[in-house]
Amino acid sequence: MEVMLSIKPKATDLIYRLTLIVLITLVSACSIVEKPNLKQLSSNRVEEFKSKDELIDYVSNVSALINYRNTKEREHFKELYVDDIERIQVTGSRVDSTFSSITNNQVNGIDEGDIVKVSGDYLLILRQGKIYSVRLSEYGAGEFNLPYEIDVIQPGWGKDVWYDELLVVEDIVLVLGYSYSLDASQILRFKINDNGVISYKDGIAIKSNDYFSSDNYASRLFKGKYLTYLPVELIANRSGELNDLGVNIPKFARLNSSNADNLIWEEIVKPSDIYKPNQIVTDPILHTIITCSPLSENFECTGKGVISSNNYEYFVSQSAFYLWTYALPKSLVTDFNFDENWNTHYESTATSHMSGDSKLFKLEHLSQQFKVVDVDGVPVDQFSFYESEGVLNIVSVNNPWSETKEKAQLFQIPKDEFDSSSKDRIMPSRIWYLSPNYINNRFVESWLVLGYYADINGGYKSKASVKPQFTLYFKSLNTAEDLNIELGHSVDRIETVGRKLFISGIDTDFNFNVSIINIENKPFLEGSGVFEDFLEHDTRSHAFNFAQFDNHFGVAGITAYNKVNNTGNTLLNDFYWEENVAANIIFFGLAGGYEVIKAGEVKSHAKQISLADNCEVSCVDWYGNSRPFFINDRIFVLTGDELIESQLVGNQVEEIKRINIKTKSY
Repeated sequence: MEVMLSIKPKATDLIYRLTLIVLITLVSACSIVEKPNLKQLSSNRVEEFKSKDELIDYVSNVSALINYRNTKEREHFKELYVDDIERIQVTGSRVDSTFSSITNNQVNGIDEGDIVKVSGDYLLILRQGKIYSVRLSEYGAGEFNLPYEIDVIQPGWGKDVWYDELLVVEDIVLVLGYSYSLDASQILRFKINDNGVISYKDGIAIKSNDYFSSDNYASRLFKGKYLTYLPVELIANRSGELNDLGVNIPKFARLNSSNADNLIWEEIVKPSDIYKPNQIVTDPILHTIITCSPLSENFECTGKGVISSNNYEYFVSQSAFYLWTYALPKSLVTDFNFDENWNTHYESTATSHMSGDSKLFKLEHLSQQFKVVDVDGVPVDQFSFYESEGVLNIVSVNNPWSETKEKAQLFQIPKDEFDSSSKDRIMPSRIWYLSPNYINNRFVESWLVLGYYADINGGYKSKASVKPQFTLYFKSLNTAEDLNIELGHSVDRIETVGRKLFISGIDTDFNFNVSIINIENKPFLEGSGVFEDFLEHDTRSHAFNFAQFDNHFGVAGITAYNKVNNTGNTLLNDFYWEENVAANIIFFGLAGGYEVIKAGEVKSHAKQISLADNCEVSCVDWYGNSRPFFINDRIFVLTGDELIESQLVGNQVEEIKRINIKTKSY
C-alpha cells in the first residue's frame, strides 16, 4: 500500500508572539543592478571566517543578491507599488545513572526546557513571570506546603519579556526568556536553598531573534551542560541597501539588578566561531548554539554558529547538536518569484523536478566543530531524528521545489560520514513515493513509525470537514520489512510507554481514540478505547506523560477540553492567545488486553488570565500551561494556577487536594 505523507505546519510559518515586523524596501523603480556573482555566496568547506572583514564581504555579496531580487520584483510588479513603497512582509520574531526528569523528553538522559521541574524536595513551576517552589517529599500524599515565589524579572530591568523554559541542575535553576526591549534572549540563574527559597544569582542577555517554536524546545541539559539554540538574522538591514549594511554578530551582556540600563555588550560569538555557508541563501540566518556551564562561578558561556537558510529543524542527541537546513536550488536564487520561505513565492511555474539544496550540520558536543553532509528533502519535525549506536536515522519528505508527488526517504548516516566538506550526496536507504497529506512520525527501537494526523487545530471544525486517515505504518530500520496496522482513528500523537506505543487521534465521528501497540516483537494492536466527551487540547510532547505503577497497570495523562456541543462543532483552544485558558487532564488506564479505560479526570477551575499589565511579562502561555506529571508513585496536575495531587485507587485516579499557587489558597 502506498503511504501518503506531507509536512506539518512549521513553527517558522507562525507569527511568533504576535509581533509584527514591517519591512519597507525603498528601491527606485529605475534602479539598474547587475546579476550577482553566485560563486562568492557559498563555500565548498565548512570552515570558520578568518576575520570580521571576510564576514562583511560575504554579507555584502548576499546584500547584492537581495537587492537584485528586490529590484527585479519591483520591475515585474511595478503596477502594485505606489509612492515608492514596496511590499510589506510579515515575518516571525520573536546521562548519567542519576538522571531523572518529570518531563516527557525525546531522548533519554537529555532534559528539555519546560514549565515544571523538580529540584530535590521541591517542585518548581514557571508561571507568568514567576517561579514557584512547593515542598513535597516530607509530606504524605495530598499534603504540600504553601508555595514560595519569586519574580523572574528583576527590579529595574523593564518589561516586555517572555519567560518560557525552566531547567534545574543541582541547586541552580535556569530560566530562558526573550526580551523584546533588548532584542535579546535571556539565560538567568537562580539558586534554591534547602528551605525552597529561590534567589536571583545572575544571568546573561544574548542578542538574537526569538527562539520560540510551536513544537520544539530551545534549551537542553546534558551531563551538567546547558545548551540553547538561538537564531540570528545575519543582515541587520534586510533590504539589501549597501549604504545601510550591518552585520548581526551575537553579543552578550551580564545582567544584575543594577545595570539593566547600562549593559556592557561583549563578544560571545567571534567571526572565528562562525562557519561559512555551504548553501546560497537569500535570507541568511546565523544558527547559533550557546553552551553554558551552569555550576561555574561566573556562569561561563560560549557560542558557535553556522550561516544557512531560514528553513530548518534541529535535534539534540547524546553526542551532538544536529541542524538540517534547506534552501532554494541554485537555479532559482536569482529568480525573484521564489523565496526561501517557500510558502510565499508568487508563482510555481518551472519547479517540476528541481531539487532543493539540503544540508545536515553536526556540532559534536566534545569537539565543538561543525561537520556537514549533503542530504535531500526536509524533515517533518525534531521527531524525524533518531541516533542509535553511532548512526543517525532521519526521515525526510521532498522539499517544496522538487517533484509534485511527495516522496519520503529514510537516511541512515554513520558518524564518520560527516566531514568538513560536502561529499557526494548521502543516498537514502529506503524511498517511498507518496501523495500529499499531513504526517506524524517517530522512531521506536528498530522501527520508523508513520501515520496521518487530523489537521483540526486553530478554529471551529465540523465532523464533515475532518477526514482522517487510519493506517499506522512501520518501516524497519534494519531490513526492507514493512508492516501496516489499521486503526480506527488518525495519528495525532505517537508516544512510547515502556515497550508499547500510545497512539491517539480522532475518528470520523469526531471522537477521541487511543490505541496501544505492543512492539516487544512484531508490532500488533494490543488495546484500544473510544471516548466521546472530549478532545486533546495540546498535542506537543510535553503535554503528555506516563508512569508504570506495577507490572500490570500503567497510567497516561493528556490535556483535554470538553466538546462544545453534540453536533461535532468544537472550539479548539490550542495555545492561541485568544483562548489562553487552562485545560483539564484526562488519565487513561493501560492494563493490556483489548480495552483502554478512562482512569479519571481532573477538571480545571482556572479562569482566563487578566491582561491588565498590557501583556508585557509572560501573560500568554506559548508553551501551554497544563501538564500531567508523576513523582515516584504520586500523581500531579498543573492546570493554569492550580497544582493538584491525585492518587491511584484501584484503576482510577482520584483527586486528593488542590492549591492555587498564585493566591496560596486550597
